[in-house]
Amino acid sequence: MSAARGARVVPALVVASFAVLLVAFWNRNDLPARLDPLPALANEPLQTPTDRQPFTVAYNDVEYRVTPEFAYDITGLVVSFRHHNE
Repeated sequence: MSAARGARVVPALVVASFAVLLVAFWNRNDLPARLDPLPALANEPLQTPTDRQPFTVAYNDVEYRVTPEFAYDITGLVVSFRHHNE
């Protein structure tokens, strides 16, 4: 990329970023009135035996050997702690 072209791209990126910031700020409180959770969230976690081989994990300078016995299929929902309707 030439210096002249780069000199034009940077201000354009700044203007575009500022426009996105304004739109995001303007819509910060626009949440749907009702959020319908997925039906899969009502399912219990599924635990099945596994043939996965043991492996090691290092954490805080300690090496742990993990021998998996089960595999899990878990559906979850991440929620925010922030109170959006205040």
